[in-house]
Amino acid sequence: MHGLEQRPLRADGKRPTGAFAYNIVQRRQVVDDHFAVDRRVQRGQGMLEYALILGLIALVVIALLQIVGKKTACGVSSVGNGLGAINGQCLTEYPISGNSRPAGITAGPDGNVWFSEYASSKVGHINTSGSNLVEIPLTAGANPIGIAVGADGNLWVAETNGNRIARVTPAGVVTEFPLGTPNSSPYGVALGPDGNIWFGEEGNHSIAKISPAGTITEYLVPGVNPSPYWVTTGGDGTIWFTASGTNNVGKMAPGGTFTQYSTPAQPWDLTLGSDGNVWFTEDTVGKVARVTPTGTVTEFPVPTVGTQPYVITAGADGNLWATEQPGSNILSITPQGVMKEFLVPTPAPNLWGITVGPDHAIWFAENVGNNVARLS
Repeated sequence: MHGLEQRPLRADGKRPTGAFAYNIVQRRQVVDDHFAVDRRVQRGQGMLEYALILGLIALVVIALLQIVGKKTACGVSSVGNGLGAINGQCLTEYPISGNSRPAGITAGPDGNVWFSEYASSKVGHINTSGSNLVEIPLTAGANPIGIAVGADGNLWVAETNGNRIARVTPAGVVTEFPLGTPNSSPYGVALGPDGNIWFGEEGNHSIAKISPAGTITEYLVPGVNPSPYWVTTGGDGTIWFTASGTNNVGKMAPGGTFTQYSTPAQPWDLTLGSDGNVWFTEDTVGKVARVTPTGTVTEFPVPTVGTQPYVITAGADGNLWATEQPGSNILSITPQGVMKEFLVPTPAPNLWGITVGPDHAIWFAENVGNNVARLS
């Protein structure tokens, strides 16, 4: 496992070293070599003691349920072509109920990590210690993907198959807004510099915005079937997007003027880097690329051949962080393009969304692994 040590987190299940013994009047029954229990079931005192023991067991079970299934791995990962490894990192995975298939993920305004559940049509959130998981249902068939925090302090979610944008308060109150164009397939979402939530409409070949009050405005992207999936805010106050259908990255000025730049391969997700440039993934060719505000594109191949960088975010450390498929790696990229990888221990997790959590750690979604995970 490339130097990784598996250390699954569990409660201490050791038996006591002594023996439980009670003075009995009638008889003594030995339960095993180490324990003896006075079974005075006819007396009230015995029943009270038994109830107290059951109560203590229940408290232990509740504590175990909070961490059941959690897995932690720490160490060094040496993968790829020798460009390096992420040293001294620890990765912890937290399972999500059922076949939820978490997709998008973001840091919430309440100190929790929020994520969309594509298969179960829910939105979930988990605290940074992983001990409290809450799931909030959307309309059946919503299949949400993109999720972001709005200027109003609410979570905004793209219901990709439901053709809606959902607003979810931190308390879990859901309001859904239908899109004006059928089969728009909203995808990635991001907070814009104007305080609105912006999103890509892959099926409608548009980018769109929704106000905190729910007013939706759509802007058709120039080109033949541009298929804009993801959006982000640029350092110049524009809205950037990937036009995967035309191999372009583009931006739209506040007045509605579009500018697009050709990319060597199909772009997928994108984010604003600490260097003021927009960084994006080229999943079909195994590269991460950087585009300057004036359109100069530079590509960087990922270390492990055959992997596909997928979703990308800016880290608290000034680096870019991305998920890789199908290689089960988390990728770190400096603004100079130096890359390192961390191997996720779960086999074939199908890594998806990635974000910086409220605790400044890297959090990501394992879509097939059915986990959300923390890298610190």
